[in-house]
Amino acid sequence: MASQAETDEDYKKELEKAIEFFETAAEESYGWDNPAQFCLPFYRSFHTIIFKKQEAKEEVNKYLEEAKSVIGSSESKKQLFEAVQNLAEALKEVQNLETLDLQAMKDELNFYRKYCDHAAELMKCTDEKAPFATKVLRKGLPILDRNLKELLEEIQEKAKTACQVSQGTATQEIACAVSREVQKWEISDPKKMVQNIEDLAYILKNKVADVPENEYIISKIELMRNEIDLNKQYGILLFVIAQIPTMKVITEKELDRKFFKLDLIYDKTISIETKLDLIQKTLDTGLEKLDMLSTEVGGREGELIQTFSKNILELTQKCDKETLESFLREVLEKENILIEEIDNSSASQEEKEESKSSILNIRSVFDKVKHPIKSFGKDVTKEIVVTYAAEEIVKLVFQLMSMATLGVPIPPQILNLLSSMTKRT
Repeated sequence: MASQAETDEDYKKELEKAIEFFETAAEESYGWDNPAQFCLPFYRSFHTIIFKKQEAKEEVNKYLEEAKSVIGSSESKKQLFEAVQNLAEALKEVQNLETLDLQAMKDELNFYRKYCDHAAELMKCTDEKAPFATKVLRKGLPILDRNLKELLEEIQEKAKTACQVSQGTATQEIACAVSREVQKWEISDPKKMVQNIEDLAYILKNKVADVPENEYIISKIELMRNEIDLNKQYGILLFVIAQIPTMKVITEKELDRKFFKLDLIYDKTISIETKLDLIQKTLDTGLEKLDMLSTEVGGREGELIQTFSKNILELTQKCDKETLESFLREVLEKENILIEEIDNSSASQEEKEESKSSILNIRSVFDKVKHPIKSFGKDVTKEIVVTYAAEEIVKLVFQLMSMATLGVPIPPQILNLLSSMTKRT
């Protein structure tokens, strides 16, 4: 029996015997209830698809039409017919593969696999209703896969040839890189075709020189990467590969220099991110301490601290450097008055010195915020400057307002300073 044959040749012989049986059975009765009327063209079409690939198209269409005409209301026949029809579509897609170029062949193979996979899915629905026919179809699918594998091997061979032909030319690196990628492809995993495109795009983009004459090609490579339709991706890739002989490529030495520059940029980016992360953590800690201080102080002063903390957070999120800089300027303008109020307060000498030191430090903070490149380097970002300014302001306010926890009245000028921030936001 075809469904139990061990080898491809045995399977072919058993399938042909089944066809002969149904030919005889179909001749004995022409009624619509005779199963042979459907089974004969059904098995003929499947046999033709698998074993007579080159001359199959018209013959398969003929058998499918015959099978379709006698399906009637049978659900299992409909599903079996659809399964074989999908295989016929696969055959049609690859009928002219030998005349196509490398990229077009890859495109067609994707269609081939799609139809075969759908046929396999349909067979799951026919297992119980038509187990014999389903087994026959399943037995034939590996043969189709082997046919497909032969086509893929042909693609891989052509890619190798292209690499060999390009030896000693400027396009050797690209041609051979494409060949190496193609050798990895497997027809058993159609989803990986998308990743294959991504890999090839990466190779092309890194080897194509970023010069005006390559601008259009580079835009096409980017378009290919962003395209979500696989068929369109292959179409764009076909165009790009056709342009390889005319494009200016990057040599290995140039590529090394390019990656060296990228590494430097990456290192600088990491350094900036690290700085920002450290400053942000310090600011977050400072804001948490302010919130706890507002609860401990309580009353009007406590509410003022809490409002101030929210304002600082909001200014940081908006990256409002101007408002923070304006606050620092006001502290500097009132520096002498603030120091005088601290000296006249009932705070301990230690508290007074620490508070005055915080105020005097603001001049240095203001200079750094005003001239960030001089202080932080040319790669400094606005985020770093804003976060740094906010962090130092929070330190100052915490030091000045913490005197209240010791029962020391907060000097009016300090309270006015906090109120001014609320007005600014």
